[in-house]
Amino acid sequence: MKFSLSKWFNDISIARKLYAVVGIMAVLIAVELGTLYFAATTLSSVRAFVGAEGLWSKSQKEASYNLRKYYQTQEEQDEKAFYDAMKVPLGDHKTLIELLKKNPDLPLARQGLIEGGNHPDDIDGMIRLFQRFNNISYIQKSISIWTEADSVIGQLIPVAERLRAEINSSSPSQHQMDKIISEIEPINQRLSILENDFSYTLGEGARWFENLILTLLIIIALTVELSGLILTYFVVRGITKGLKEVMHASKSVAKRDFTVKATVFSNDEIGVLATSFNDMTTELSNSIQKRIQADQELESKINFIQENDKRIVDIMDALIKTTQLDFSQKIIVSDRGDELDAIAVGLNAMSEELEFHLRQLKLSEEKLNNAQQLAHIGSWEWNIADNKIEWSDELYRIYGMNREKFEANYENYLKSIHPDDSEFVNGIVQKAYQDHQPFDFFHRLILPNGEVRTLHGRGEVYLNSEGEIIRMIGTAQDVTERKVAEEKLYQNNIELEMKNKEIAQFAYAAAHDLQEPLRSISNFSKLLAEKLEENSDKEVNDYMNFISGGANRMSQLIFALLEYSSIGKDMELKTTNCNHLVHEIVTDLSTIIEESRAEINIEKLPIIKCYDLKSVFQNLLINAIKFKKTGIPPIVNISATDTGNEYLFITKDNGIGIEPEYYQRIFVIFQRLHRRTEYAGTGIGLSLSKKIIEMHGGKIWVESEYGKGSTFYFTIPK
Repeated sequence: MKFSLSKWFNDISIARKLYAVVGIMAVLIAVELGTLYFAATTLSSVRAFVGAEGLWSKSQKEASYNLRKYYQTQEEQDEKAFYDAMKVPLGDHKTLIELLKKNPDLPLARQGLIEGGNHPDDIDGMIRLFQRFNNISYIQKSISIWTEADSVIGQLIPVAERLRAEINSSSPSQHQMDKIISEIEPINQRLSILENDFSYTLGEGARWFENLILTLLIIIALTVELSGLILTYFVVRGITKGLKEVMHASKSVAKRDFTVKATVFSNDEIGVLATSFNDMTTELSNSIQKRIQADQELESKINFIQENDKRIVDIMDALIKTTQLDFSQKIIVSDRGDELDAIAVGLNAMSEELEFHLRQLKLSEEKLNNAQQLAHIGSWEWNIADNKIEWSDELYRIYGMNREKFEANYENYLKSIHPDDSEFVNGIVQKAYQDHQPFDFFHRLILPNGEVRTLHGRGEVYLNSEGEIIRMIGTAQDVTERKVAEEKLYQNNIELEMKNKEIAQFAYAAAHDLQEPLRSISNFSKLLAEKLEENSDKEVNDYMNFISGGANRMSQLIFALLEYSSIGKDMELKTTNCNHLVHEIVTDLSTIIEESRAEINIEKLPIIKCYDLKSVFQNLLINAIKFKKTGIPPIVNISATDTGNEYLFITKDNGIGIEPEYYQRIFVIFQRLHRRTEYAGTGIGLSLSKKIIEMHGGKIWVESEYGKGSTFYFTIPK
């Protein structure tokens, strides 16, 4: 026999139905509170990791500073200060090594975090975050960055040991010590990049987690509300439906019509009541018929019948009041002990049972109201046929109204809405009424005290079998604080954009002003070099060459910075034939192409609408030729493809290639992977190209294998 959930629910007792409603609500609320607690502890652990990164970064800088100081003073106390500063990263190193194991020693991991300067209250949460979320991309990336930074900072200790050995040697070499101490700066630069990446990745992960938890809480809150409404509706409908049947049948019996029977819809208390009533009616009818027939000839029995009639009327009156949920009247039980007394006892017991269950139903409704108050969501139901609107208690609280003094109807609802939003709201409701579609909108509300609040309204339209609208049900949530926060974020973004423009203008002005003194340094160094041409002192001539070369390089860097900061100024979109543009660049670079014996292959390129892309193609082509393998002529292939929403441009070469750990670094301004003596340049070309591509809303990236060439990709949205 097939199991039916709805039939089972109808047949269980009213008490169990009410317990089921309250139980489901309690479980959902507990889940919501558990989610809140989990979110709070997890975000606290993320905060602790960000703080740990700050301690780690500070210790790294102190260690570098003390190592340089030791190099200058050669005093043991500065060397000791270096190793003291290294205790924080070494402690974190101990924790990292343990947590990466399959079966980590947690006490040892905690000890490592304490040695790293972390607060003891944060340590367990940090370890749980590491273990629970190590499969999340943000945590995986953070662990990878931490591991790399741990390896890089460990390089400072060999540097310190070699420096100490040189200082304590019998004949210390200043040149050797200078060479050793010069290794610190590349390590610090790499660590700074990793520290920024670590903090940025954790911040991105925290924002992702916060949005996920907010979505879960909204879903749970809506589930609590809808579950309560649906379950309460079905419970109340089942009770009232059965009671109406009993009331209808009881009215017929009160008129001495015993042919009408109460329909039994379920096997709960109401169903038992209906069945008992039907049995009682049948038995009562039979009993009355028998007594009438038996006492027709006995006048003494007429009084008995009349008395019984009065008792029956009392029973019927009490039963009618019971069906109307009026439990004030109790039937007086005589000392006869007959059927009517049994019925009276049964009805009195039934009345007490119903009164108890209705009290339990009111308690469940109060819990539903508390849940709505917690989520700041009020609910309403509009019975179209009766033109009657019911508001929940929380909705009255949101509107600042008193249930006894405020009549919940559509006209009063529109009056409470902000005058500027009233017509808008009325239009949405009327459209939903006409189209039979759900609605979702925001509007402002004026409270009786004059305060303006922002509400998020939602609603559904319900139709009967003929397609006619019968009622509308919806919710209203107070989202004032959320809207204020969104507005503040919008204003902060505007201020940030203005400050970025000011910084760009400052960089342009500063770089422009630095050109003049550099020209003077360069010119005077040339004049001084001419004066010293006859000087046989090679060291002096070398110094002059260093000054002149440094001034020229500085001038080139400032010119590149001016070019970088000017990107985006006075630029406009224009139609560009990329084939013509690339061939023009090849013509301009014909000299270096011939000198390097490069082979340039250009496939058919599209005609697009863009800003000036000449610098992008030129930088990619120059880099492909510059970073070639020794003795092998460069081969460069330039192509493009239409992906639907954007154009993908591809520049592929057979050069020296790039190691994966430098894929992002090459796009950072002034970041170089090679010495100037190996490859000339300012280190700004790819960062300038990246800025131009991002102005279009596109992106640029590289795929490469060291020793086997590189492929640069960039996209231009249509």
